Amino acid sequence: MRKNMTTLNTTTAANSSTQLSVERQLAELVDEVRVSVGPQATLAAKISFNSKETLNKFNNLIEKAINNIQEELKQAVTSKSSQAIIDDLNKQLNLVTERATTFRNYLNGLSSSTSITRSANSEQGNALSAWLDEVSPLAEPEDLTEMPFQSLKADRTNVPRDFSVEGTTDINIKTRDLKNIDDFFLPEYIASANETEITDDILAKAKELANSPVKIYEWVRNNVEWQPTWGGQQTADMTLDVRRGNAMDISTLMIALLRAAKIPARYVHGTVDIPVDNFINMAGDFENVNAAMDFVSAGGIPVTSVTVGGKIAKVRIEHVWVEAAVPYYPSRGAKPVSARNPIDSWIPLDGSYKQYEYLQGIDEVTVSNLDGEKITNDLISSGSVNEQEGWVQGLNSNIIQQAQFQARDNLVTHIFNMQKPTLNDIVGGRKIIEQKFSMLPGSLPYLSVVRGVSNIQLPNALQVQVTLGLEYNHINGDYIQKKEAPLYQLNQQNIIISYKPASKADEEAIKALSPSGFTDFNQLPNFLPSSIHVIPEIKCNGEVLLTSSIIALGEDLEVGYQISTQTRNYLNLRDKVISGSYLALAITGSNLSKKIFDSIYSKLQYTKQILDQKDIDKIGSLTRDELLGDMFTFGVQGYYIEYISKCKVMSAKTRVNYQAIPSIGTYGYEPYKKTFFGLNRGIESHGIFMNIRVAQTLEEAKGSKLERKQFNQQIGLMSSALEHQIPEHFFNDTNGSSKIEGFSAVKALAIALQQGQRIYTINYENEVTALQNLKLDSLAMSEIKNALAVGKEVITHTEQIEVPGFKGSGYLIIDPDTGDGAYKISGGKNGGFFLGILMGAAFTSVLYFTIALWAAGIAAGPLGVGAVGLLTAMLTPIIAAAMGNVMNLYASADKEWQKCFVGGMLIGITIMGLGPGFGVIAGLKTKALIDLIFGVITAITNVVITFEEVESSATSCFR
Repeated sequence: MRKNMTTLNTTTAANSSTQLSVERQLAELVDEVRVSVGPQATLAAKISFNSKETLNKFNNLIEKAINNIQEELKQAVTSKSSQAIIDDLNKQLNLVTERATTFRNYLNGLSSSTSITRSANSEQGNALSAWLDEVSPLAEPEDLTEMPFQSLKADRTNVPRDFSVEGTTDINIKTRDLKNIDDFFLPEYIASANETEITDDILAKAKELANSPVKIYEWVRNNVEWQPTWGGQQTADMTLDVRRGNAMDISTLMIALLRAAKIPARYVHGTVDIPVDNFINMAGDFENVNAAMDFVSAGGIPVTSVTVGGKIAKVRIEHVWVEAAVPYYPSRGAKPVSARNPIDSWIPLDGSYKQYEYLQGIDEVTVSNLDGEKITNDLISSGSVNEQEGWVQGLNSNIIQQAQFQARDNLVTHIFNMQKPTLNDIVGGRKIIEQKFSMLPGSLPYLSVVRGVSNIQLPNALQVQVTLGLEYNHINGDYIQKKEAPLYQLNQQNIIISYKPASKADEEAIKALSPSGFTDFNQLPNFLPSSIHVIPEIKCNGEVLLTSSIIALGEDLEVGYQISTQTRNYLNLRDKVISGSYLALAITGSNLSKKIFDSIYSKLQYTKQILDQKDIDKIGSLTRDELLGDMFTFGVQGYYIEYISKCKVMSAKTRVNYQAIPSIGTYGYEPYKKTFFGLNRGIESHGIFMNIRVAQTLEEAKGSKLERKQFNQQIGLMSSALEHQIPEHFFNDTNGSSKIEGFSAVKALAIALQQGQRIYTINYENEVTALQNLKLDSLAMSEIKNALAVGKEVITHTEQIEVPGFKGSGYLIIDPDTGDGAYKISGGKNGGFFLGILMGAAFTSVLYFTIALWAAGIAAGPLGVGAVGLLTAMLTPIIAAAMGNVMNLYASADKEWQKCFVGGMLIGITIMGLGPGFGVIAGLKTKALIDLIFGVITAITNVVITFEEVESSATSCFR
């Protein structure tokens, strides 16, 4: 989605870490001038701009900044650095001096007449604005055609294709043809390879099923839920774990189980016709076939209708199923292979096709016993609502929070009074209608089928593909370095975007900045210069997937991600990653595996044991990926688990069908890019960012398009809340000695509401008047205006928010038709941002560990034993808190697991309008905004409830 920021601050934070550097203060000052002067400045910003005060502040700061460069130059000469470094510093000094003089002259001119800042046509102001855009251009605005949180739309032009068929078969007739009997025994048909790798768990399940093709078919058909998406995403092992998948994934599992039983098996890709009522049931219990087809089409499945007598009678889709080579005559697969019972036929088997029973669960609106009309009236009465200008102010969020806590208590009490409730009893959802088989059916359960090509392994055309790119070339529109891989290889794996010193000289330059044998992380400098060069890498489980050209610290590297199938491309995104960053890259499919998540936990547990032992040699042998990478991977996977599980619950409690689609997000450390007047000076310590993108399909099952939009916006708000809440929970230690707080777009709106700021919903109707009242940073204003220009709605507050270490804003860019959104904070960031101290240890240290100091052997060098001890003291409680808090969320608790769903059910109540209460404001133009306020507070409140009070079973959350 974007990057929503979150700031981390603890009660033990040192003052030095929260103070902004001179260069950062200068950057903020320049931005203040940019947003207050010139043709793009708002009326509110112009009125509040004080040019004389700005000039005095600039004069105080620029001298210190120039002194910093001079000192850096002096040290470079004294240490006999390369002539290239000395020349670069001299160039920086000259450019900064020249540009500072130009800027000072403009400020002098502005300060000579206060009326200048009141005029939108000020020649000096316009000239200054143009000059700033030239020497320090704003970042490129986000491509709003690819919203970070987006619901995929149906593509009804994507219809089943004509196949170059191997033969059209009447599926109700099977003939015995032994001419090619040797083909049954090709070793490839029982090979363990690619998605169909035969793991220990696959072998165990096949053995449990007596290696019987009948029992294998029956178990897969009765236990694995079909999902309406296209393209293989999962290994057989993962599908066995999650018990869900699309036609390719379910076929993969069945083939692996058959091959584990030494039964030859292969994929078949073709076209099938499904009776309309059966199709509606499979797709999600829709009211009509067109809505069901749109939902399936949005997932990428080629689909069309077959009309009989002017009415849709069947739905034709592309599909994948299995053929198994079994002794079919006369035992029909019920007896094992023997000399008297040889393999004689390829028999089609489809584990995807089944019917479902749909269950309602409890009526949470009734059980929660909330008076929606009273709550809504109380909320509106607590503040001000301006219909004409489109804003609200002073609404008392405690009214909603108290209602949510009351609803939570009522729901929990009701659930605990139920007699041994199942998941379906509480939440509802769907349950597979089981069938029993004493022998193989011998035919597919459709009215007709066109059998296409068979494959030993799933071909690329039937897989979801992931493309990663480094160094975007704006001339030819492609990446200089890129790699494509099937999703199953990267799904939920430990993928890291990082940087390493480009040469021995760069490594030595970093070492030279580190005091020998230091005993306090605050002794480390807070700055690494751009004279140090690094090499970017993307690694998967320690193996380098991509590397790129050498760049200076502080430069932006454009990293691209794309997910695609043969039928569609989506999440085609590009990030600018500051060199010196260290990010876990999460690439996830429609499901998340507890087995994989547990393996990450085990790796963290091993690292913690080494740190606990305080064995210097063992600690020194740890890589930065073990120290930091596993931890960040653990956190971002936890995000997707929480998000998808809550969306599923919310969907079950509304009339909107939800399906997760493969998505991509990052979580980790990003330094501050130290620049001013367009010069890259290097990097200084900053914080942790969460930058999540989510794709999903949504379709109203029995509701309306308005309900679908409302659902989409509510889960978007929840996603933004999770972007600060997950890391807060992740880094706060379990004994409560440190309290770290985050910042996100949703949290910014909540803070602004508490501060009494106006919250605007801006569209074409009130754009002119609303924008005049905003005093936000220049990039935020630029993105807001760009969003409005392409027909989006923007929800934001009026003035920047200041929290320790951060000054900025939060704004929501919403598609008014679909509810898709970007949930952003100042600086163009999407997601959550955290800045400050971790567990009382200087955050500056992370700046060094993330650019390979640890991997470069520094532990045995100048860091010394004391530094290793400090590292242990810093990371041990962080890892312990992460492991304890996140795993507690998914730990087994036989009597408590039902609480896992309370949060999602409460958000569901908000989506449903707290009962009839929203009828009170149905006629107001600001209904959507008040609706949003409900969503903001609900999202934040429910995440808190989930983290602080919910214990859940892994089975519940992962399945």
